[in-house]
Amino acid sequence: MFPYTSGHLHIGHVRNYSMGDTLARMQIARGYSVLHPMGWDSFGLPAENAARKFGTHPAKFTQDAIDSMKRSMMQLGFGYSWANELATCSPTYVLAQQKLFLDLYRKGLIYRDDTYVYWDPVEQTVLAAEQVIDGKGWRSGAAVYKRRTPQWFVDIRSYADRLLDDLESLEGWPTSVRNIQRNWIGRTEGAEVRFLVEASDLTINAFTTRLDTLAGCTFIALAPEHTILDELPIPSQMRASVKDYCESILVLSSEERSAGAKSGIFTGLMVVNPLNQERVPLYVANYVMPDRFGTGAVIGVPAHDERDADFGALFGLPVRVVISTDSDATGLNIADGIVTNSHSLVDGLTSSAAREILIAHLSEKLEGQKSTQYRLQNWSISRQRYWGCPIPIIHCSECGTIPVAEEQLPILLPDHLISEGSGSPLSRDESWMKAKCPQCGGDAARDPDTMDTFVDSSWYFLRYPSPSSPNPIDSSLCNKIAPADVYIGGIEHATLHLIYSRFITKVLHDLGYIEFDEPFVELYNQGMVNDVHGRKQSKSLGNVTDPSVVVQEFGADAVRCYLLFKTTYNAPINWEDSGPQAMRSYLERVCRLFTNNLDRLRSSSAIEICPDDCENEEDREIARQLQLAIGKVTADVERFHFNAAIAAIMSVTNLLYEKGGKASPTVLAGSLRLLVRLLAPFAPHISEELWALSGCNSLVAAEPWPTINERLVQAENIVLPVQINGKLIRTMTIPVNLAEEDILSTVLALPEVRSRLSDRDLKNYRYVPNRIINLVVG
Repeated sequence: MFPYTSGHLHIGHVRNYSMGDTLARMQIARGYSVLHPMGWDSFGLPAENAARKFGTHPAKFTQDAIDSMKRSMMQLGFGYSWANELATCSPTYVLAQQKLFLDLYRKGLIYRDDTYVYWDPVEQTVLAAEQVIDGKGWRSGAAVYKRRTPQWFVDIRSYADRLLDDLESLEGWPTSVRNIQRNWIGRTEGAEVRFLVEASDLTINAFTTRLDTLAGCTFIALAPEHTILDELPIPSQMRASVKDYCESILVLSSEERSAGAKSGIFTGLMVVNPLNQERVPLYVANYVMPDRFGTGAVIGVPAHDERDADFGALFGLPVRVVISTDSDATGLNIADGIVTNSHSLVDGLTSSAAREILIAHLSEKLEGQKSTQYRLQNWSISRQRYWGCPIPIIHCSECGTIPVAEEQLPILLPDHLISEGSGSPLSRDESWMKAKCPQCGGDAARDPDTMDTFVDSSWYFLRYPSPSSPNPIDSSLCNKIAPADVYIGGIEHATLHLIYSRFITKVLHDLGYIEFDEPFVELYNQGMVNDVHGRKQSKSLGNVTDPSVVVQEFGADAVRCYLLFKTTYNAPINWEDSGPQAMRSYLERVCRLFTNNLDRLRSSSAIEICPDDCENEEDREIARQLQLAIGKVTADVERFHFNAAIAAIMSVTNLLYEKGGKASPTVLAGSLRLLVRLLAPFAPHISEELWALSGCNSLVAAEPWPTINERLVQAENIVLPVQINGKLIRTMTIPVNLAEEDILSTVLALPEVRSRLSDRDLKNYRYVPNRIINLVVG
């Protein structure tokens, strides 16, 4: 996952990118054609705020940040495909994204609506529902509230079923991420019922999963942000009170509304229940929220819903029981049961049977229908900020909303940073705002908002194969390389970046750009790097680990290897300086292994071990263990078990210290060079130094990855346990694959066996080849 250009690489970046770099280096050595690119998520409010703070322009701040972070990446030895580098703030990326915007606009997937949206009072901009975490802005941490404003939306809900159903095909994704997305999309099957508003021709559509309780409805409750409130014929004497109540609720976060006591206000209007024609009062209630209650209207059934019961008690509303159960329990009944006191069509039926009959009945009368609702909300992409991708739309008083002609793209930002004030910054630049309508040629205005930066990051990975193309995607190149085989990023992006990326990929597939419709084959969520006490690192706590400082102190390879070795890839790390120091000590130990054996190393040019080179038992054991290590390191890196892979390399290092002194020069030389080839993806700098020190003129990074020689894996002798009646008597060393009859005769000749058979008979025996032999005597 590419980084935001904050100015400095943080230690979490280093952990993430060390994983990807290690895997890429190994796969390149294995002969794969690997695209391992890097780019920059370079639009956004932090750069805009920093530029204002330091009296510079966001473009300069961002470029300086890119230069700084790129230097850090090179210092750490990350071997990226820099020819494919991209930045989302570049004119070429802006051009491609504006074309993509117009593609979605023409397909009907982008629309403008004047509705209630989340407002971040600190960032002074709208947020998408996914960017509100526990009632607070995802970046600022400020409590957000609802305000009404014209906004551009992406119709992600039209892809909700595909996004949900296709999770089953993502076998390379963590189950936790798939479950988070499944819950966030939140598909719910039910019915939509139309309630006629008295004294008007308006109807209110309310969603319910419990149509069997419809006869128990004693009120309807609307969300304070429901747009029908502007159209309702609320009595004049109540209009101001209803308006004031709605405004008082909309300044609260969703969490505050959920946690607080139920409240509401009567609108002075009655609506008609289509099932029994009963008049019920219409309220506005704080607990009704469109992102949680389908249509933003709730069918209030106090007898069979806890929230409705609380609200009904507050206003003294009737409680009508229409579901009975076999239970003798008293109080609120929210379970299915037998329908009673409802309608002649369904009285006496089970809840499930009643729901089917009632939906058919209401559908026939055009007063209801089956409905599927989603927790997933359409994606608000308008941002009232300067440093972002301009929206390529012209607003004309005569023609309305008109796309910018493609030959006039890209629409770039004005060169100067606009002073702060209310509303979108771009709206205060009169010269930039002025435009001609592409349709009638009259005076018009540009759209003053910029796109959510999550639009930038929703498709950047598909741009890597052709970062300079005038088209959003070079289909021929992209289809050869993508989808991404491996993607590494934090689980915190499960309901933001990862859902948006899946959606955009499906849209691009439907537009004919690409042949696949999921962005990433395998997804890995790396764990966080906390401080020594397990706290999240932050500038405010003064506990940030600066990669440039620890690299200077311990070395890039030691830092990389420590982050990979400390624990499993998805577990958190509590940073301790003793960790990279210990890893540095290990790497120095590897260096001593080379410097202590320079003469023997340079006496042979072997870069691996051949069976014919093994002259003694030490040679054969070293050769065998190295072959096993090759297989283990290869498999472990592919599975992201980096800690286990490094442990296997350390075991080989210990073996060479223990037995290398007795090994033949050729075997020792081949073993040391094999060791450094295995180490190279993890510690590229020291590996190149040791490779050159050993007399090799090439780069170890250019060497092919070692493969297992099966002849060396098989030991010449094995230690065979000998049992009598299941009890271990002794072991014996025998040649591998010795004939069974020869093994039995050898065992029977053993003194420990002969003494136990002197007064007993051999009844039977069982031999597991090369594993164990058990004699059954009686």
